[in-house]
Amino acid sequence: MNIPRKVKIGPHIYKVEFKKYMSRDHDSVGVSVHEGTIIHLDPDISLTQIEDTFLHEVLHCMDQQ
Repeated sequence: MNIPRKVKIGPHIYKVEFKKYMSRDHDSVGVSVHEGTIIHLDPDISLTQIEDTFLHEVLHCMDQQ
């Protein structure tokens, strides 16, 4: 799966960015910021974990609609 740079969820377009050291500094490998319409993913995890985390965060965004 290719992780897109942007994803449209409902009426909002979320930017998708990789943010290093998330798991170390925030004890999380992904986070969705609804007020800023952005999804942060930790690039230091495996590709399958990145894909899983991306889908997980998209579901959180969908739940906010």
